[in-house]
Amino acid sequence: MIDKPIRVTVFKRDGRTNYEAQWTDPLSGKTKMKSTGHRVKRDAERWAGRWEKELNDGAAGAGRATWADLVTRAERDFLPDKREKTRDSYRTAIGDVQRHLRPKLLTEITPEAIGRLKAGLRDGGVAPATVASKLRHVKALLRWAERQGMIDRAPAIEMPKVEAAAKGRPITDAEFAKVLAAVPDVVGESRAASWRHLLRGLWLSGLRMGEATALTWDDLDGPHVRLGGPFPAFLIPGRMQKGGKDTVTPIVPDFLAFLQGTPEADRRGFVFNPAPVQGTDRLSADWTSRTVAAIGTASGVKVKGDEPARAHDLRRSFCFRWSQRVLPQQLRVLARHTAVQTTLTYYAEADAGMTAEAVAAAVRGLGAG
Repeated sequence: MIDKPIRVTVFKRDGRTNYEAQWTDPLSGKTKMKSTGHRVKRDAERWAGRWEKELNDGAAGAGRATWADLVTRAERDFLPDKREKTRDSYRTAIGDVQRHLRPKLLTEITPEAIGRLKAGLRDGGVAPATVASKLRHVKALLRWAERQGMIDRAPAIEMPKVEAAAKGRPITDAEFAKVLAAVPDVVGESRAASWRHLLRGLWLSGLRMGEATALTWDDLDGPHVRLGGPFPAFLIPGRMQKGGKDTVTPIVPDFLAFLQGTPEADRRGFVFNPAPVQGTDRLSADWTSRTVAAIGTASGVKVKGDEPARAHDLRRSFCFRWSQRVLPQQLRVLARHTAVQTTLTYYAEADAGMTAEAVAAAVRGLGAG
């Protein structure tokens, strides 16, 4: 932030008709000059006074806004209304800009600079889809800066083309048993029970990892289970949801039976308490996801090429199983999908599987004939 005010003075060069204004740019330290358009010194000084005010107010100096100004104002005015995960994504993108471009002025962030940012991310091994996600956050932030009058116009950002990546697949009951069997190999036998408890809960509930690790029995201000009332449900606040809305999700029967297996006296605090492999602090959702991924690797279960089973594949398995039992609009509620297209992909997969089975049966019938 620039606190020292700009001072504008006037002078007339030999051979010139009008007075000129001059001032020192506080960022570059360079002297700037501009014609006042006036021959009379008093008129020129009045013009310079107005110009000085505009420069200090920013009306004529959008180019003076610094990257640090934007980060400060974004933290105060732009990010607080975002979900926590979204705020973290913006902060990560801000860090990428600072690390790769080191901008001082906002006007330094040009299309050419964005190209360097993209190249730096790619060279650092960042996946194309992740590069695109980071650039979307930078683009949104710069457009907000334009609306705030910090820059005249946000630079054009050409988004990289990202091929649709093949997603994972639901894992089978047998594969899930292999995942459970691999738990001690990663966390040790003494911690295995707490991790198997988490994995079974993810398998039966369709919860996202962030939701599962925050789920409690009794904290009504956060994600929590409700076993009484009109129907068993878990309630998740909008700040943790992609759609940004509070949700009440019915608990499916097998997950209800799983929860009821916890004695009433123990239904306090967090529902899932995976034991940390090191230290005693409660694990973050990110660290828990990494451990589950390590368990998936140890199990040998592959869901896409050489990619091992991860936490989200357990949610995908939940959705696939229930797509064969309920209607699409009901699965959308159970899975808390924002877009119905996401829900329908599970029905398409189920239809394809049933078609493949029917074709195989028909072939077997022809062979028997």
